[in-house]
Amino acid sequence: MRICLLGEFDVDLDEAMRKTAYYLYKHLSRGHKVLKLDLRDIFSFSFWRTLKDFRPSIVHYVSGSSLKSFMILKLISGVFNAKSIISIMRPTFSRFSLQIIRFFRPDVVIVQSPETEKKFKSLGFNTIFFPLVGIDLEKFHPSLKDEKDALRADFNLREGDFIVLHIGSIKKGRNLKWLIKLQEFDDIQVVIVGAVSQGIEEKMLNELKNAGCIIWDKYFENIELVYALADCYAFPVVPKENLIGKSKADCIDMPLSVFEAMACNLPVVSTKFGGLPQIFEEGDGLIFVEDIKEFVEAVKYFKDSDTMIKTREKVRIYSWSLVSRRIEDVYKKF
Repeated sequence: MRICLLGEFDVDLDEAMRKTAYYLYKHLSRGHKVLKLDLRDIFSFSFWRTLKDFRPSIVHYVSGSSLKSFMILKLISGVFNAKSIISIMRPTFSRFSLQIIRFFRPDVVIVQSPETEKKFKSLGFNTIFFPLVGIDLEKFHPSLKDEKDALRADFNLREGDFIVLHIGSIKKGRNLKWLIKLQEFDDIQVVIVGAVSQGIEEKMLNELKNAGCIIWDKYFENIELVYALADCYAFPVVPKENLIGKSKADCIDMPLSVFEAMACNLPVVSTKFGGLPQIFEEGDGLIFVEDIKEFVEAVKYFKDSDTMIKTREKVRIYSWSLVSRRIEDVYKKF
């Protein structure tokens, strides 16, 4: 197959859509002709010249989440008579844009949650639920106690604290105030790594800092080291929409940080966000919560108990090599 991937490339891999584009290219290239094109170059002559020379049979908009994404994909696939596939990673559609999208229908829409699947099926789109996130299981792995202690010393974290980690953009829409509640406990330290490329809301940042949360608002090339020093991963994001129907959560429907934490065999406390409860069963170190009370109680449970953690087993089937094989099947089917 001659596959053209449209997304963001040659950038810091500090958020899920960038990682998805990078790893899909890396693994699909082993068995197919694959062209990666950065959409920031779409108005350049070289962008279109490269496409013309490549002659794609499939065009996959890897991180598509807007009306503009559908329009670009329709234009490129139409010009080159190629199959068009779009991945809805982080939905940002108003009710109005969903109606306009009808006129830019691709061959396949890949969605990450039942809610997004319902929206696009109601529009008559050829829609499939497919967890298009993966894990580098060699990079993300459980840490030994000696390694954890050494890392905490390197990062100047207080010995004996129960470290609760969250990774993602620092914005009000992500419901980060639940993490402030955890910080009220003397023996719990919340550590947040902010996705700098997604922007930071200063008011939310200051609230978290004033509460005592430790904020690292920079890019970590070796982010696996941050997971390795943690005791628990917390994901408090809840789905919310603004007045015109756009999501306020600023998060993809299949949060990659949850997968990475589980690959490191951390206990995970998460809301029932997006497609997570669709593919993961509770238990073995994973707890889904409905409200802030359950959230705090679940974190305290992991802090105070010696329960067996087997979250890594839950994500083994989402290695990038296996995800890439499954996306190949999607390409062939349609």
